[in-house]
Amino acid sequence: MGKATIHLALYIVCVCLSINLGIQIRVKFHVAKLRKKQSLHSIAIRSSYHAILARETHYFTQNTGHNSQVRVTCLNR
Repeated sequence: MGKATIHLALYIVCVCLSINLGIQIRVKFHVAKLRKKQSLHSIAIRSSYHAILARETHYFTQNTGHNSQVRVTCLNR
């Protein structure tokens, strides 16, 4: 009876460890996916910000004749 109890205990421990490991792997996978989405999102935000900045700078320069650096400085503050 003692051997069966030990085997059952070892089996339960192994099952618990494998479930725990599986959960950890899934959590890490989801975290990596979220980080990837966030970095892609932040790249999109940065590129759209630069596109808007360039368009506004061009518009400001065309309509006023002033140096575009003035507008860039104002937008960065």
